[in-house]
Amino acid sequence: MHSLRKYLIDIGESTSEFALRVGASRQTIYRICKGDQSPKPELARRIVEASGRAVTLEDLYREAPDAGQVITIDPATQKSTLDIEGIRIALAIVCNHYALKDKAFPSDADLKIAGQAVIDTYTALRPISNREGNVRLRQALWPVLEEVLSSCAGPLPSTSIDRAADLAMQFYFQTWSISQHHR
Repeated sequence: MHSLRKYLIDIGESTSEFALRVGASRQTIYRICKGDQSPKPELARRIVEASGRAVTLEDLYREAPDAGQVITIDPATQKSTLDIEGIRIALAIVCNHYALKDKAFPSDADLKIAGQAVIDTYTALRPISNREGNVRLRQALWPVLEEVLSSCAGPLPSTSIDRAADLAMQFYFQTWSISQHHR
């Protein structure tokens, strides 16, 4: 049983009541409870908060990878160990959030290429940037998201790309912390 459904049963709240509380349609909450749909990032955050964290992002996005370190640099190769699968998932979630119905959604192969571009950019910035960790990751995500989102959402203002980079970074770190919890 999906943890959101279990939570609603445990507290005796109907799907309709919870939907009102989180600002979603009853059908959306019903599809999430059935496992037929994952919520968009903002709704996921509201569900986690409304449930008092009884329902987690892990519950809502079950495809978390078995990621390695968040961000480290291998001293021998000077390459980062960002997890490409975690980046791919974060990019997919953000694309899903911004995608328009009449635009093609990026394939998994395209998202893996985009994820590798993020990792390569992060690594390439190391000698010329004093930014580290999540600040440099956000810096590396920005141009990749600008390109990927233009194909599935059309041209976006820089403020939307800023928000998309923040969301992707949050989801990357969330998938990493989930995978660390299960080790």
